[in-house]
Amino acid sequence: MGNSCYMNSALQCLSNIPQLTSYFLLQNSNSTLSTNTNSQVVSAYVSLMSKIWSRDHQPFEPTELKQIIINLAPQFFGPTQQDTHEFMIYLLHALHDDLKTKTLNGTDISFISDLFQGKIETTVQCLTCENCNSTITEFLFITLPLEQQERYFVIEYISAEEENKTLCISTQASGLISDLINEFIKTYNNIFSPKISEANIQPQDLHNKTYETKSQLSDIQGHKIRLKKVPRSPQIYDAEGPVLTRLIGPLTLKDCIKEYLTLETLDEHGQNYHCQACAMITNSTMKINLNTLPDILILQLKRFYFDSNLQQKKNDTFVDCPISSLDLRNYVATDVEQKYNLIAVSNHTGTIQSGHYTTNALNSIDKCWYQFDDESVTKIDEKSVITKEAYLLIYARQNGTLV
Repeated sequence: MGNSCYMNSALQCLSNIPQLTSYFLLQNSNSTLSTNTNSQVVSAYVSLMSKIWSRDHQPFEPTELKQIIINLAPQFFGPTQQDTHEFMIYLLHALHDDLKTKTLNGTDISFISDLFQGKIETTVQCLTCENCNSTITEFLFITLPLEQQERYFVIEYISAEEENKTLCISTQASGLISDLINEFIKTYNNIFSPKISEANIQPQDLHNKTYETKSQLSDIQGHKIRLKKVPRSPQIYDAEGPVLTRLIGPLTLKDCIKEYLTLETLDEHGQNYHCQACAMITNSTMKINLNTLPDILILQLKRFYFDSNLQQKKNDTFVDCPISSLDLRNYVATDVEQKYNLIAVSNHTGTIQSGHYTTNALNSIDKCWYQFDDESVTKIDEKSVITKEAYLLIYARQNGTLV
């Protein structure tokens, strides 16, 4: 298939959604699956699912579906690596278009929308007149931010010539221990005495130094200090170690969801809001609430972003995601059961320029996890399902209604 691991990863995620696969395998694609005359995407997808779940277990290339998608969406043509999330959402929209029927009020519905579609409510409030404007929109996925959370750390600086002082500095939660050192030097280089200022301490002066017990050091950067070698403890960290996982614990999926739902001030991000009541552009806040969640919930971790120099970067922060019983009751307006189990993960390894997609998926028959890496399929332990490469998370509602 060329450089199309992104396509394979998306298809393996979707093929391991039991409700979706059963729907296409158990119905006749020529008669009941679609009322549309142009249902080529559905037909190709049915053929693909039949091959994947056959007893043959031989590798094959989904050339038919790929060619149809390329004809409909030329952006997926060629050897260039694409985004597995963009392909997955495009395929779901294409299947929806092939299957859709209209309700009495003119709304297009399909099995795809029934299974994957949720609703969010976005409320924008003008800070001048406090007028609120709320809109409800439908979604097939939610993109969760991996914000560089700022945390505060207390550092005790021990001086040989002065009274010890306790300081507070802040750094990004996903940074390194060396970031704490750099921030300490930048913030407090001049606070103690002229000697420190004159010494012009550099980060490397505090890195990778080993001393014998009670060794006396003379005039290191203008100071005479006495150091003791102490046993390593959970409170001692390497400069290269990550702050996030070594000091404060990993970022969790619920942390990302809370950040997504956090009240946002629009003017802080250069976003303008035209208040109809004020008849002018005003400062405002925006709040997102989860109105309803679907039986199959697709969560995208926002790993790719542009830095201040407009260079695209990748965030490799590990996100701790529950395999079972993800409880979202506290984040949704309805009283419906909101517990979810993870059934598939699309992973992105490598860099933006040279990356590769794989899939970890739960087999609904033997209840084992497998990793799909192009033509290679390997059984994996549940502990290996979530890594720092996790990009797309597919969750299924416990006791979902569409079975």
